[in-house]
Amino acid sequence: MSSLFLLLAARATNALALQQRILSVDTGFKAITFPRLITNIINFLVGAIAIFCLTLFLVGAYHMVVAGENETRLGKGKDLMLGSLIGLAVGLSAYAVVRTVFYIIFFG
Repeated sequence: MSSLFLLLAARATNALALQQRILSVDTGFKAITFPRLITNIINFLVGAIAIFCLTLFLVGAYHMVVAGENETRLGKGKDLMLGSLIGLAVGLSAYAVVRTVFYIIFFG
C-alpha cells in the first residue's frame, strides 16, 4: 500500500512540474531546465547549419574563381552558392518557426 502511495506521489510531483512547465535535467554539472536544454540544442543546430552553408558558399565561390573558361565549373559554382543561400534561408526560417512555437508552448 505504501509503495502505491509513493508511486502516486511521484506521478503527482511529475505532473505538477510539467504543469508549471519546469523540468530539471541533472547533467552531472549543473541542473538545467528542459526549455533551456532544448534552446541549447536548437542554437547548436542553427550554428552548425550556418557554418555548413558558409562553407558551401565559399566552395562555390572558389569554383567560380578558378573556372576560367570552363562553363561547367562556373555553373557548378553558381549552383553551390545559390543552394547554400537557399539552405541558409530555409534553416533560419525553420529556426524562427521553432523558436516561436517553443516560446508559445513554454513561456506563453
